[in-house]
Order: sequence, then C-alpha cells, then structure tokens
Amino acid sequence: HTHTHHTSLFSFCALAESTTAPSHAGALQSAARGASYNFVLQVLFRVSTFVLNAFILRRTSAEILGVVNVRLMLLYTTILFLGREALRKACLSVKKDQVRDWQPIVNLIWLGMIFGLGSGALLALLWMYTFERPEVEGYDQAVMVYFGSAVVELAVEPLWITAQLFLYIRLKVVAEGLALGCRSIGTIVFLLLFPNSGVYAFCAAQIGYTIVILAAYYAYFLMRMRTDLTFPLKTRRSVFPAATSDNRLWITCVPAKTFSLAAEFLQQSVLKQLLTEGERFVMTVFGVLTFAEQGVYDIVNNLASMVPRFIFQPIEENYYTFFAALLDRDKSGGSSRANEELAARTYTVLLKLVTLLGAIIMVFGRAYAFLLLDMYGGSLLSGGTGPALMRAFCVYIVLLAVNGVTECFASASMNEQQVRQHNRWLLLFSLVFVAASWGFTSQFGSVGFVYANGINMLVRILRSLYISREYFARSAGGPVIWQPLLCLPNQAVGLMLALSAVLTTVSENTLCCDRGYLYRFLHICVGAVCGIATLSVVYFKDRLQPFLPKTKAWRNRLLRLVHSCFSGPFHVQDRQFVRDLQHLWQGKARAA
Repeated sequence: HTHTHHTSLFSFCALAESTTAPSHAGALQSAARGASYNFVLQVLFRVSTFVLNAFILRRTSAEILGVVNVRLMLLYTTILFLGREALRKACLSVKKDQVRDWQPIVNLIWLGMIFGLGSGALLALLWMYTFERPEVEGYDQAVMVYFGSAVVELAVEPLWITAQLFLYIRLKVVAEGLALGCRSIGTIVFLLLFPNSGVYAFCAAQIGYTIVILAAYYAYFLMRMRTDLTFPLKTRRSVFPAATSDNRLWITCVPAKTFSLAAEFLQQSVLKQLLTEGERFVMTVFGVLTFAEQGVYDIVNNLASMVPRFIFQPIEENYYTFFAALLDRDKSGGSSRANEELAARTYTVLLKLVTLLGAIIMVFGRAYAFLLLDMYGGSLLSGGTGPALMRAFCVYIVLLAVNGVTECFASASMNEQQVRQHNRWLLLFSLVFVAASWGFTSQFGSVGFVYANGINMLVRILRSLYISREYFARSAGGPVIWQPLLCLPNQAVGLMLALSAVLTTVSENTLCCDRGYLYRFLHICVGAVCGIATLSVVYFKDRLQPFLPKTKAWRNRLLRLVHSCFSGPFHVQDRQFVRDLQHLWQGKARAA
C-alpha cells in the first residue's frame, strides 16, 4: 500500500551502514530526519488530495475524475516507475566516499530518461489506440501532456539521487511540497475560471507541477555549485551526460556493476508496479468499470486508505525494524530465547491492538459511511455505489491491519531461502488477485475489487501466520509459546461491539440522512455514546488492559514507546526502545 516514497528511507539506512565510523551517527540522524520529512510530505500529499477532491467533486463529473485519477495517473506513475525506480535503488547503494568520477553515474541515470521515453511512448500509444477510449474532449492531448510531464520529470533524477546521497533531505520536501501546492491551487483556479474546461484544467495544473519541481531542483543545485566547493557536481555541464574519453559515446560510459544491479532491480520494479497498481491496470486493460465508476472508486479508496496510512503503516514500519533487531533470521545464536519470548509477546499485543482498532472502524464505519460520503462529496458519492464501497472497505481494513503486522514479523524473521519462497507465493497471490478482480467486478461491480483485495489479504495473513509459527517452533530451547488467538476481542468487548453495531445501524435507518440536519446530529450523538461505551469496555475489560501503566513513570515509558513508533524509524543502535519494552513486560508479567 506504499508506492515509491519509502525508497529514500531504505537508502538512508543502507548509506548509514556503509559509512565510516565518524559519520555513522550523523547518517543515522539524517535517516531519522529523512523519515520524518517523508512523513510530512505524505501528510501534505494526502491532505491536499483530500481537500482538492472535496472541491473537485462539486465542480466536475465523476467520469472526468475517473479519466484523470485512474487512467492518466496510471500512465504517469508507470512511466516514472520504469524510468527511475531501479536506478534509484542501484545508485543509492553506491559508496560516495569511494567514487572518484561522478560522470559515469550521471550517464547511467540519464539512461533512465531514455528508457522512460521509449516505454512511455509505447504506453501512450496503447492508452490512445488500444484501450477503451473515454467520451471526453481532449483525451489524446491529455495523454500526451501526462506522458511529456513524466519524461521531463526524469530529468530531475541526477539531482534527486545526488541530494539523497549527500543528505540534502529538506530539498525533497520543499520542492515537492511547492509542486503539490501549485498543482492543487492550479486545478482549483482553472476550474473556477473555466468551469467547463474538463481534463484541460488538470493538464494545466500538471504542467505547473512539473515546471515547479524542475525549477526548484535546478535552482538549488546551481546555487550549491557556486557556494559549496566540496559539491561533487562542479559545473552545470556535469549534470548532463558526457563521454569520459574521446573514443566512446556517453551511453557506453557507465559503471558496469551499478548497471547490472539496476537491470536486476528493473525486473522487480515491473512486478512491483503491477502489484501496486493492480486495480488500475485491471480497470484500464479489461474495462470492467465505466469511467464514472472508476472515479467514485478512486475517491472512496483514497478516503478509506487514510486510516491505514496514518495509523497502521507507522506501526508496521517501525516494528519491522524492532523485530529485525531482536531476532536471528538463521537461528545461528544471534538472538536469545528471552528476545524471542519478548518478540512473541510484543507480536501478540500488536495483533491485539490492530484487531481492536480495525473492529471499531468496521463497526462504526459501516453505520456512518453514507453520512461521511454525503458530507464530503454530496450526491455524487452518496447516491450511487459509494456507500456500498465504503462499507466494504470498513470490513477490509480489519484484514489490512492484521496483514500489516503479520507480514511485518514474517519479513523480519525469514531467512534467505524463505524470502525467495515467499516471493513466489506473493506472485501466486497476485495472479489470484488479478483473476478474482476480473471475476468479482464482472458480478458485483466496483465492490468486487474490495472482495478480491480481501481474499488476497486473507491468504497472505495465513501464509505469514504459518511462517511465524514455524519460527517460534524451531527455537533452540524448545518451542516458544505464542498465542495468536489472544488477539481476538474478549466476550465483553465482542458483545459491546455487536450492541454498537445494532444501535448505530438502527440509528442510521431511522435518523439518517434525508430528514434534515437535526436528525443527522442525533445520529452522530448515538455513535458518540456507543463509541465512548466501547472504548470504556476495551479499557476495563479487555486482556490488553493489564499492560497499561498505572503510575506516572509507566505512563512516561509508554508515551516514549508510542513516540518511537510514530515519529521515525527505530535504529539498532538505540537500545532504549528495547529496554522500555522489556521493562513493560517484566513489570507486568504477573498481571499478564
């Protein structure tokens, strides 16, 4: 559920491990800042998209939204992914202190633009002449604009990679933040000035985005060249491809090892893009939904994905690092039995936490889906398949949350052979997802994508649970006790959730949403009362309650754990996080 934003986080960590001892701490600190800045950028992107969609829904049609947000953005992101993802991974693994001549690396990066240009041209032809054409004025011109925008943005890659290698981490947030603001404001202005402009308004805003991001990067680097004598790119010419000798073309002057690594990453990148954008590819290639249905699906999907991205994703990312630091993948004596028992208990509590959160979202989300969509997008969202989609997403979020934690632990505990085997399973699951998407959407419309995703998540959860059980079973001192069924709500919480589901459903049917604002307010009050009651039962009656601190010292320790979870990546060198968890478990062992 993440796209390319995590590349810099992993590259920072790899860079920190490859640096010399004096710069080790500085690189780790930069990695933490980079993760925080990436989080800020994601928040800016999500909030701007949220606000922009709320405005656009009242200014344009669902068909236009389907064409822009699904068809055109799929073309744009695929070209960028093919042209830069593999090269970013390969070039960011370079040890900068060992590079004497940066020109071959710059040449290699520019090969990505050539590849993006070629693959993008082929994709643009498919978009215009092979796949179903929307009945929208200016569609061909829009395809060319988004194709050209992606290719031009690839010209930023030499500067982007250099900025990441030399830890100019604020540049990305500033440049992309300005570009996102320009695109959002541009779209609003054009729709206000030219209400019937259709896709042309989005094309103009996309051109503005590309110009701003290109100008920001090149202006910053020109300033660096003049003021920083240690900067690796000395002149404006060094940003562009050039031959390193008089007898060869620049296209042949590339580092062979990095080129080979990029070629291997390219194969993974193609598969990753197919998996990440599987729904949009099914919509585009098979035409299973109308463009209006695609537009509604995309907006509801963005709304429903805000909770997983802001709550569950930080937990998954940071606890992956925690488990990886605590466990020995190969069982070669690198982790003690105490660490494995601590990992088992932490794993269980994490499953418990996300299951409770997911269940609460499912119960209350289903009863308030119609009201939320009607307030956000009016009849365009609440009048068609939108409410059914949102209710299905509320159930799907439970599976998504559990899968995130189970795959987090499985990825941190698998050895090399298991990783290869797991990748084959994931490929099989992806093929099943594509087939299920095509079958379900033919029968159930856009809700079929949610059903297919649910089946995909369920089989992945079962696979990850199997890997986890195998890991704890082959512990050196005998099997480690691990009870995943403890993650299920106890009887009191289950009854309260069921009662809340009944009351809020009755409230929705009797009070909401065509009887005026007063009845809507009463419906919200019913939900608030049920929500407070549910949280109270969770706090006082659930099995997770014994682990909650009672004293101020314990509260401070728990707050530090929560802060570590959401504020940035956990580093192996920072053992305070592990000590805090051990104190929590030891102090509450009798209550457990």
